[in-house]
Amino acid sequence: MSGTIHITEQDVWSTGTATFANIVERTWEKLERSERLLLDRAYSPMKEGFDFIALDELDEASFRAFCRGCRAAFDECQSKQLVQPPELFSGVMDRWREFMTMLEADDRFDDASLNN
Repeated sequence: MSGTIHITEQDVWSTGTATFANIVERTWEKLERSERLLLDRAYSPMKEGFDFIALDELDEASFRAFCRGCRAAFDECQSKQLVQPPELFSGVMDRWREFMTMLEADDRFDDASLNN
């Protein structure tokens, strides 16, 4: 099984189920209520039972909110080794780094917004 994240129409990132679940679920947990409202549409396929989320139609503010949540979740998982299942920690974190590199390549990304 795998999960997919549509970053843009051209940039589609697929990964194993454990990595996908760790990224999207832990990112969601890091979002503030107002950010969750912005990203509800992006997460709607997952809420309907599909293993993907769609970032491709997000505006800059929503995309940046996702990036902030993703970075915060990554940092917490890295420092506390929170990945489930634990035996997949290094593989999940390697793939997560790869995913964040793809996010950073997107025109909507702004490194300064990660500190807001």
